Amino acid sequence: MAKKVRERVGLKKIILGLVIVLISVGASFILYKLANYNKTFDEFSLSVRNYDRLGSEKGFEALKKSYVSFSNLGLQYFADKYLFKEMYKYEAALAQVNEDWEKVSDYLADHDDDCQAQNMLGIAKFRVIKESYQSDAAKNNQNLKDENFKKVLEQVNPYFESAVKKCSGSPEYFNYAYNYDLTSDPELAKRALESVRPGLRYVLGIKVEGDGPKRPGRSRSEQKRIDDPDPGGGDAKKRG
Repeated sequence: MAKKVRERVGLKKIILGLVIVLISVGASFILYKLANYNKTFDEFSLSVRNYDRLGSEKGFEALKKSYVSFSNLGLQYFADKYLFKEMYKYEAALAQVNEDWEKVSDYLADHDDDCQAQNMLGIAKFRVIKESYQSDAAKNNQNLKDENFKKVLEQVNPYFESAVKKCSGSPEYFNYAYNYDLTSDPELAKRALESVRPGLRYVLGIKVEGDGPKRPGRSRSEQKRIDDPDPGGGDAKKRG
């Protein structure tokens, strides 16, 4: 009897040991996947910030593969809730790098409560209007220019105002306020419309201190403005 009890206890210990080993292996694998996700996301964000179009596209594809890998592990709910809940902004950021402003608007249209999305929308709307303002059709048509100028004050400015009101405590508040002030002042708004191809440097919501080139005299917190220099120029040639 005692022998059978010892055998049962021994079997339970073996089973428990196997379970612990399997859990440890599974946890290690998941941690590996998380580390890979973080690396992929950091690279994608840096490519977007540097207007590296090829790097951004590769990074976005890598993010999608990472999502599939979590889903295959039965962790789709976890991925949807915590890791990829802002995928719409990643799609919009990629469209922004490719200067597909209509797509940016499409991706962000239903996110009125997201101040970051509102700022991105304002920039996209501004860029579309600016292209029209500087088009060949507008060169000899002052009415068209005046109409576009009016749109900036009446249609673009509210997006930046929304971003300012919704995220007063956000680290990005300074950028939202800058864009809001610029499109609130008729003189500044007109100057922005007439400037040579103002670009955008857009950083996703992660820390990027010390990880790439930086324009002289400009902090990273000032890199989401609608009057920045032309994208792709100067120090913008780097990774993701």
